[in-house]
Order: sequence, then structure tokens, then C-alpha cells
Amino acid sequence: MPIPRSYLAIIVLAVAGLGVASYLTWYESITQVGVCPINVPYISCSAALTSQYSRIDGISVASLGLAWFVGALLLGVLAAENRAYLKLLLAWSAVAVAGTVALFLIEVFLLGEICPFCTSAHVLGLGIAAIASKLWLNQRVSKS
Repeated sequence: MPIPRSYLAIIVLAVAGLGVASYLTWYESITQVGVCPINVPYISCSAALTSQYSRIDGISVASLGLAWFVGALLLGVLAAENRAYLKLLLAWSAVAVAGTVALFLIEVFLLGEICPFCTSAHVLGLGIAAIASKLWLNQRVSKS
């Protein structure tokens, strides 16, 4: 049975997110200084990856993002096969939305720099959340 396009889009976004989050996790682990390949005024990953906000209880935010995308990929595949998993994907997506808002506000107001790689991970997570929300709403409408 072919995977519906919306679920395939979630899977593709999750795989792309895995790539970005893997890079950020690797990059953060090898550098102490945080030299970013993109470094122009107000746009750099150095501040985000070396700030006090880059870790939560010693765990890097980048590795938490990596774990989130693994979960999103798994739930996307499961939901494509069994729509009962869509609620879990939606709840998992709420974590992405909350995290994205918090991290974006930290970047803008506390660090004064936007991390382009972090932002790309945020956009991918928000894309998954948007598609999951639309699928869930469509599912609710079709039940009524």
C-alpha cells in the first residue's frame, strides 16, 4: 500500500531534520569556540551553540532536537500505517512548537543572533506540526 502524500511529506521533513540536527549535534561536540561556517552580523550559529542556553541539565539542545526528529520519523511512519498514531504525532509536534518558540525568542532577545541551522530545524519541525495538525483536523471532520 503506497504511503499517502501528507505522511510521506512528514517522513521527508523528519529525515531532513535528522540531517540538520545530526550536524548540529556533531558540530557542537567538536568545537569549544563555536566557529560557525556562516558568520555575518546577527546571523551565526556560534552564539546559539556555545551559550548557556545550548544545554538543558547538561544535555545539548541539538541532541534533544535529534531525538525529537527520530520520534517524529517513527511516529510519521506508524501514523501512515495506522491513523491511531496521529494523535501521538500531534502531541509530539506540540513539543516542537513550544521548543521552537522558546528557542527563537532566546536567539532573538537574549543572544541577538539567529542560528541558520537551528532555524532550519525549527522550520522542519513546524512543517511536521502543521501537516500533522491538518491531518488530525481532516480526520475529525471526516468522523463527524
